[in-house]
Amino acid sequence: MYVVTKSGQKLPVDDSSVDYENGYVPFQQTVGLYTDDTTLKDVWILTLQRDIHKLDSFHPMELEFVADVKFTHEPTKEEILYAMSANGLSRYDVATVQKGLILDMEDD
Repeated sequence: MYVVTKSGQKLPVDDSSVDYENGYVPFQQTVGLYTDDTTLKDVWILTLQRDIHKLDSFHPMELEFVADVKFTHEPTKEEILYAMSANGLSRYDVATVQKGLILDMEDD
């Protein structure tokens, strides 16, 4: 088996561990190619949203995106409060934190 680079170079791939018995055929739509130093690193995304009807109790909450802030660690409450203030959020506005993964390379 082999892969072909953008420049047309043919690179051999050891496919001895591929399970062909169950009908699996690796092809460009089903295979990712990564270098040996490829890794996934943790990231936390703080999403800030403003409630556009916060002073109008007759309307349901409707959120408007303000900003995403990336952290390499889980943000503390103080970091969240600072980001909210720095982006103009106030009472009844919303901050959510999601953990994600960044495709990266190991640094030597």
